[in-house]
Amino acid sequence: MDKEIGALELNHTWDVVPLPHGKFPIGCKWVYRIKYNPDGSVERYKARLVAKGYTQQEGLDYSETFSPVAKSVSVRVLLCIAAIKGWPLHQLDVNNAFLHGDLEEEVYMSLPQGYHSKGGCSTDARPLVCRLRKSLYGLKQASRQWHAKLSTTITEMGFVQSKSDYALFVHSKGSKFTALLVYVDDILITGNDAQCVADLKALLDVKFGIKDLGTLKYFLGLEVARSDKGITLNQRKYALEVLTDSGMIGCKPMKTPMEQHLRLSKDEGELIDDPSQYRRLIGRLMYLTLTRPDICYAVNRLSQFLSKPRHPHMVAALRVLQYIKGTPGQGLFFSANSDFQLKAFCDADWAGCPDTRRSLTGYCIFLGETLISWRSKKQNTVSRSSAEAEYRSMASTCCEITWLLYLLEDFKIEHSKAALLYCDNKAALHIAANPVFHERTKHIEVDCHLVREKIQAGMIKTFHVRTNLQLADVFTKALGAPAFLDLISRLGLLNLFSPNITYPQPLQDSEAISTAEAALVLRGAVKKIKQRSKPEAVINEGRQTRARRTKEQKKKKGLNDSSNSSISILLRKLLETQILFTMDAFFCIKEFFHFAAPSAVMVCLNTTTLHYCIPYGIGAAATEYIKQFCSTRVSNELGAGNRHGAQVTVGAVMVLVVLEATIVSVALFCCRYVLGYAYGNEPEVVDYVAKMVPLLRLSISVDSLGLQEAVDGCKSGPMSIWEHII
Repeated sequence: MDKEIGALELNHTWDVVPLPHGKFPIGCKWVYRIKYNPDGSVERYKARLVAKGYTQQEGLDYSETFSPVAKSVSVRVLLCIAAIKGWPLHQLDVNNAFLHGDLEEEVYMSLPQGYHSKGGCSTDARPLVCRLRKSLYGLKQASRQWHAKLSTTITEMGFVQSKSDYALFVHSKGSKFTALLVYVDDILITGNDAQCVADLKALLDVKFGIKDLGTLKYFLGLEVARSDKGITLNQRKYALEVLTDSGMIGCKPMKTPMEQHLRLSKDEGELIDDPSQYRRLIGRLMYLTLTRPDICYAVNRLSQFLSKPRHPHMVAALRVLQYIKGTPGQGLFFSANSDFQLKAFCDADWAGCPDTRRSLTGYCIFLGETLISWRSKKQNTVSRSSAEAEYRSMASTCCEITWLLYLLEDFKIEHSKAALLYCDNKAALHIAANPVFHERTKHIEVDCHLVREKIQAGMIKTFHVRTNLQLADVFTKALGAPAFLDLISRLGLLNLFSPNITYPQPLQDSEAISTAEAALVLRGAVKKIKQRSKPEAVINEGRQTRARRTKEQKKKKGLNDSSNSSISILLRKLLETQILFTMDAFFCIKEFFHFAAPSAVMVCLNTTTLHYCIPYGIGAAATEYIKQFCSTRVSNELGAGNRHGAQVTVGAVMVLVVLEATIVSVALFCCRYVLGYAYGNEPEVVDYVAKMVPLLRLSISVDSLGLQEAVDGCKSGPMSIWEHII
């Protein structure tokens, strides 16, 4: 608190004066926050003095409050251009940004709590207050004043403020170019003029005091990764937080975000008890659409029922979370080998809203091969035909293309060719190309005919595309899994963490062996058998032989045919334990087996909480590889400050311990490695590993004493593992 007061006084934020007659001071309060290091340790305890801006009166204490911020499309265009041209990306953060804005209004604030003595004593009966000279956090005009001060400082260096996006500033001198994008106090800088970037950093540091965060990696919840092939943009951390907060981290993944042909209405179903939960979930999903166009349509439909959400709406929202569970790391990819040709796809779903019978507009725009802009929105008026709905969709797309052309011009990108616009409705294409007015088009608003003007000016060129190749279909309707996955792949989305996703398949009736028994049968090395077409009699004979061998193996291990045996129950409980089986651990296991045991058998575990294909039969040959792989991966995760990733790596190896007792030493090594190298004796890590130890000891007992003895020992042992699992 003393440091905060000292910084405010050093910045000349206020003057202590007696309160003038007729003036009323606004209050203030302290806000406390704990700052953590990447490894979870406490960095510092922070206190910030905040004004009670909600007590300000409009016209007296403030007038205008609007402050521009960078548009999400501008951020994507900036990253796309930087990827193609190979420009470096720098990130800056301004310290105490709002404290640098100059106030134009006469605002008085009461003295901070605990520091009344610093104001001294008043010579009359009037109380002492703070006359604010500069803006303070909490004031309604604080963000506006800060942006005005920053804009003035940047333009004095020769930067030009863009008219397409007022948060974008560009500097051009010959062949050298520098661009700066501002979002409140977060700044992105790119360009080919290294000297200009260095001068800009030095000036901002002198004026405001900045924190140079180096190369762009994390910006407004967007995770950025760069390689020679391009730049990836995703929100994996945010997606996992949404799943965790909603209690859906252990749900079964789905292939599509919405059921095919689903029509939601505002009057169907019962009202939910807590509408705030639905509104909070939809709000978080809306922010996730910044890098996830695949859920744009579903979120747009669900956001129309925020006033009175019902049970069908909540079920559909949870379906979106199930889809996100399967692809938490999916995002955009900005290719480095691309051009600057604008291409757009537009589509409409005629009378798609069952309540208002209004149509839905959907479009997506590419810069070269990179998706930079998309939209899914209900139209303002009812269309009399599908051609009219498509024509309105073309008009909305033309407006976005026009704005993007202006934005590219600010980036000094020449776009001499006409932008390509693809539509799957021939009637709408004819209306756009020919100046006809008849009973089907004369009622359309005049502004929609800008499509025709842009075509005549040579700015846009229209083409017809087949419906099955219409990429904008994913923004106007709920599609089936094959069509949806095909269009998503054509949009250029990339899952950096799991490029190939295997979705669970239900067990067939012919697979009579239970899950627990199948786990026992498949322990150990498994040879890959080449599949051939055989007669039915040979197949039946082979099934009988395998069943007989299975029965003999069960007798040797002391098993009976009853599915209710204690051994079967124990194995099923192990498989249903949610301590280990998360989607991250599943992908980690899959990565192990992709290199270590390509011929491992995949068995679907049909339990209540686990529906993923877990590989069995790793054998002892891959032990050394997994040991080296795990230690390297843990080191990389810890070096990047990802504690969760390190825990998932160790948890995945411990899953393998339960399934294959031959690598117990590997898991114990990883357990000691993480505890000794990274976390010391932190309580949460000790608790995390303590949950794994009973499973490790059970696996050791199974390997040395036999399964039945291990079960009996767990029932009576001091660890009470039986009670822990049950």
